[in-house]
Amino acid sequence: MELKWWTFGFLGMVIATLSIIYLQLGIDKRGINMDIRRLTASEKALMSSEKVTIRVNTFRRNDMLKIFLQSFHECPVVDQIQVVWSDTKATPPSFTANFKKTVVEVHHNNSLSNRFIAQLPINTEAVLSIDDDIVVSCDDLDFLVHSWTMNKRTLVGISGRITTYDSVTGLARYRNWQYTWWNGFYNIMLTKGALFHKKYLAEYTKVIPPTFLKYIDDHRNCEDLAMAYVISIQSQAPPVWVKVNFYDVGSGGISSGGSHFDIRSECVQHLEKLNGHKYPWRVAHQKVTRLSYWNTWKLLWSDR
Repeated sequence: MELKWWTFGFLGMVIATLSIIYLQLGIDKRGINMDIRRLTASEKALMSSEKVTIRVNTFRRNDMLKIFLQSFHECPVVDQIQVVWSDTKATPPSFTANFKKTVVEVHHNNSLSNRFIAQLPINTEAVLSIDDDIVVSCDDLDFLVHSWTMNKRTLVGISGRITTYDSVTGLARYRNWQYTWWNGFYNIMLTKGALFHKKYLAEYTKVIPPTFLKYIDDHRNCEDLAMAYVISIQSQAPPVWVKVNFYDVGSGGISSGGSHFDIRSECVQHLEKLNGHKYPWRVAHQKVTRLSYWNTWKLLWSDR
C-alpha cells in the first residue's frame, strides 16, 4: 500500500508530541518525576533557598497597599517587605503591623528616588523593587527569584521596554510596550517589578548626579530609568525578561499622563549625555519561561 506524503508528516507530529510528553513528565533513568511544579516541599525549598527583600513604593493608596501585603506576606521566598513611605503629610497605616514580615521605612522628603535609597538593613542579596499595584503569585515570585539567581549582576524583571533613535532628530526616544512586542527586543527593564542585587542601591546616588536626581523629583518620573542605567553601565549586561503572570490592579498612575513619553525620552537623552554621549544600554532578545508541555510545543512550532 502506497503511503501518502502527509502520512509521514502526521506520524512525525505524533512521535514529537509523545516525546515532549515523555520529557515533560521528567522520567529519567531513575524513573523520577522532575517537573518543577510537582517537586516535593523539601526540593522546592532547596531551589528557593535564595530569599528576597521586597521594597514597595506606595503613595496615598492604602487600599492597594493592603491588597499588596495580603498577596506577598505569606510567600516563603520573601524575607522581608519594606514599605517605602514618602508621604510627609500622612503617617503609615496601622494595618502594616498585622503583617509580621513588613516594616515601614519612613522618609522625610517626597522623592521617587527613595525606593532606591535604603535606610533599613537588607539581609538578602536579592531585592525586588515593585509598585504597590502589581500582584504576582507566590509560585511566580519563586520562579522570578530563581531566574535571578542565574543572572545576579543584571536587572531581572517582568516588564521590558526599548529605546530607539528618532529618524528625523537623531535623538533617543523612549518607546511604549508595543514597540517591544512588534520588534522582539528590549534594553530596559522597568523597576515596577524587577530584581537586582542589593549592592546597586548604594550605587544609585553615587552614579546619578544631584542635578538629575532633582530632575526626577521635579518631573515625578524616570527614577526607574536611572536605576536601569546604573545597572546597565556597571554590569555591562542586558536585562533579563521573565515571563510570569502579574496583575496591574492600579489605574491613573504616572504613565497615564499625556507628557509621559516625552519626559522619559528626555530622561534617556540626559542619561546618554551622562555616559559621554555613548549608548548606555545593552540589547536583549530572549524571554525566560517555564518549560511546560504547552510552552515546549509552542517553541518547537513557533517558526513553522
